Amino acid sequence: MQRRKLVGFTLIEVLIVVAIIALLASLTLPSYRHSMQQSKRLDAIAALLDLQLTQARYLAEHGSYAGNFTQLGWGGDKVLGKNYTLSFMQASNDHWTVLATPAGAQMGDECGVFAISDLGVVSGQQYATGNCWNSY
Repeated sequence: MQRRKLVGFTLIEVLIVVAIIALLASLTLPSYRHSMQQSKRLDAIAALLDLQLTQARYLAEHGSYAGNFTQLGWGGDKVLGKNYTLSFMQASNDHWTVLATPAGAQMGDECGVFAISDLGVVSGQQYATGNCWNSY
């Protein structure tokens, strides 16, 4: 009787490979999440800066600032891919302030709420600091 040579992997070999893959995933996942949050944060910053330019154009054309997104031609409330919600906190003919509030996956972002006004970037205790605005 001839003995056949068995070809394949043992259970121990498969478990070692699975353990290595799990270790590599656990090391790279936090870095990936941080990069994704930073990318979404930059989307919010870009939207706020775009809003600031749009408000400047509106002021030049109408002599006062817009009080809502509809006046700017942006539709109703502005939601940035379920990650940030833009909303007017203060709006008058002379002044405006808009907030980008984290939503969804961005809720745990260390920077929190971004704010911009007719005077520029608003930073402080309740709003994102300069480090967050310069996070690229």
